[in-house]
Order: sequence, then structure tokens, then C-alpha cells
Amino acid sequence: TMSGNQSLCTKFTFVAFSSLAELQPVLFVVFLLVYLFTVGGNLVIISLISVTPSLHTPMYFFLVNLSFLEMCYITSVVPQMLVHLLMENKTISVGGCAAQMYIFAILGLTECCLLAAMAYDRFVAICYPLRYTLLMSPRVCLILAAVSWTTGVVGYLSSLLSPQMSGSEPTMSGNQSLCTKFTFVAFSSLAELQPVLFVVFLLVYLFTVGGNLVIISLISVTPSLHTPMYFFLVNLSFLEMCYITSVVPQMLVHLLVENKTISVGSCIAQMYIFAILGLTECCLLAAMAYDRFVAICYPLRYTLLMSPRVCLILAAASWATGVVVESAQITWIFSLPFCGTGKIQHFFCDIMPVVKLACVDTSHNEIVMFVLSILFIMTPCLLILCSYLRILVTILSIPSAAGRRKAFSTCSSHI
Repeated sequence: TMSGNQSLCTKFTFVAFSSLAELQPVLFVVFLLVYLFTVGGNLVIISLISVTPSLHTPMYFFLVNLSFLEMCYITSVVPQMLVHLLMENKTISVGGCAAQMYIFAILGLTECCLLAAMAYDRFVAICYPLRYTLLMSPRVCLILAAVSWTTGVVGYLSSLLSPQMSGSEPTMSGNQSLCTKFTFVAFSSLAELQPVLFVVFLLVYLFTVGGNLVIISLISVTPSLHTPMYFFLVNLSFLEMCYITSVVPQMLVHLLVENKTISVGSCIAQMYIFAILGLTECCLLAAMAYDRFVAICYPLRYTLLMSPRVCLILAAASWATGVVVESAQITWIFSLPFCGTGKIQHFFCDIMPVVKLACVDTSHNEIVMFVLSILFIMTPCLLILCSYLRILVTILSIPSAAGRRKAFSTCSSHI
């Protein structure tokens, strides 16, 4: 709510140095020298490491990443500050402020993750020197660096997905109020079929959970199946059980009762669980495709490229991506105000049906959600497609039919 003499801000004004007008030229020189020294020093570090083969080690690989990050981090703040030290108009647009905040916040979190990776590198070098080259192979270093940068980028999506980015305020008519619960209406027109649907979905649910429990149990008690492929399959089976359990039991209850409502808190919990598990599943399927790609295209290096540590990193990265990305998105969704009847045209709290109940214009936010879907769902799908295209080419080049059948059979669990 805004009173008559208030209006929305379109720009911000910095006042940190407003009381130090006479010192601003001196501060300009000091900060300029510090900036040039920092950028120059990091450029020298990157250049020296790049042209010195003896420095092409994990420790200096992370140092190059850190130096590049430091240059970007300081450049996101200091040049603008230097300009403001020379000008009276120390303003910044809302868009410019948002861009600056995104850049330095993302780089700040990435730096924390990179420092943790560097600490791990030193830990392995000192505590496990004989296994250092194996535990800190170039592939592992790339994965650690990629996870650091990815964590930095997605870690601040919650601020990107702000309800204010739509540029509108809640608009409620006099007979509307904020929702405290939602009502599912997907099966409202199928009252006579609901008992039949209950039996069908119950059987499907029991079959799915039972089948995945059998898979996990068999792999757990069979030492010959303790391989990367089946490690990912156990993760996938566990994930499938959790995924279906987050939706189906509640749907079964609603098929038997007339009151098909859910509280906002329960809706939040359901959306968190199934969204996180859904994205994690996409990432795990990509990891399984990569595993099959290595097994078929690089069989002699398979045990090295898919060591237990690499498998754990890939699985952890899949789960971390699901948790971080979807937590940011769901947190944004439930920061929106919901009003009206609260009727969801679905049988569970899916993202888009819930967003449509918001009292604000969410068109811009839906575009962002679409971009995120393309980035974090289509990317794993493309990785799977590329992996299997390469696998297909490799298998077709095998001269014997028996060899081709054996290679195809190794992909059966993933398919």
C-alpha cells in the first residue's frame, strides 16, 4: 500500500561518500590504484600459469579460476564507484542495481565454493599423496570447478525470481481474500469413476514402489552389481519411489473423500518435494547416459573415468542441482499472493496451475520459469541424446553381431 505522496522508485542514489566531498579525489586515486593493482596482479597470475607447463596442476587450475573470479568480482563494483567519486549525480537505475547485485552475489558464492575446492585439493595432496593424481584428476578438477560456478549461478535465483519483477501489485476486488487453502478440481466431473480410478492408481503405485524396492534390494545384496551403472540405478529407483509417493497417496485419499482441499503449507511441501525430485531425476539420467557413454566409447579407461569418487560427485551434483534450483523457484512462487476461490485445475500442486492463482501479473515470471525449464531440463535431455548418438555410432562400428548385442545390452537398464 502507498499513500498519495509516494511513488515507486525507478532509480537509487548512493550517499556513502556524501559527507566526504573534499576527500573524494583522494579516494578516487587510492581505489583506482588498488583496482589496477588487483586486476594487473591477477592477470599476471593467469598469464604465468597459462604459459608455464609445470604449473598445470590442480592447485594452479583452481588458482586461475579464483584469479579470474576476483577480477570479475572487483570489476562489478569498483569502476562504477570510481565514476561516482568524480560526479555529483551518484544514481543508478533499478536495472543497473539488479545487474550489479546479481554479478557480485553470484561471484561471491562461487568464490566460497572454489575456496572449499582448493582446501579439498590441499587436503588430498597432504593426506593422500600417493593417490593424489587419481583423486584429483583433470576430470575431477573440472567437475569441482563446474559445481562451484553452477552453485554460484543458481544459488541466487531466488532473488532473480522476485514477485516484484512483474511490475504489478496485488489486485483484489472487494469480495476476494488471500487463500489459506487450495481445492483440487481435476476429478470433479468424474464422480462415478473415482472408485475405479482409486483401484487403478493404487495398483500402479504399489507396483511401482514394490518394483523399485526389489531393484534396490537385489543390487544391495549382489556384490557383482556394485558398479557405477547400478549405483546410479539405485539412486534412480529411490528417487522414483519418493517422487511417486509425494503425489499419489494424497490423490488416492482425495478420490475417496468429497473435501479435496490442501493447506498452503502442505501444498508448498508437496511442490518442493516433487519439483526437486523431478529435476534431480533429469540430472541423474544424464549422469547414467554419461556412464554408458564412457563404458562403450572408452572401455579401457572406464574404471578410471568412472571411479567411485566420480560417481559420488555426479550423484551429489545431481541432487544439489535439484535442491538449489527448485528451492529457489518454489520459494519465489509462494512469495506471491494468492486470492480468489483457490481452485487448482489439477490433482496435485503442480507449478503452473498454482502460479495461475496469483493476484499479480505473472507473465514475466512465467517467461523466466520457461527459460529455467529449458536450461535445467532440456540440457540434461540434450546430453542424454548426444551420449546415445555417440554410443550408437560406436556400437555400429563393432564388426561382430555378438559384440553389438553385448554393447546394446549394457544400456538396457538406462533405457
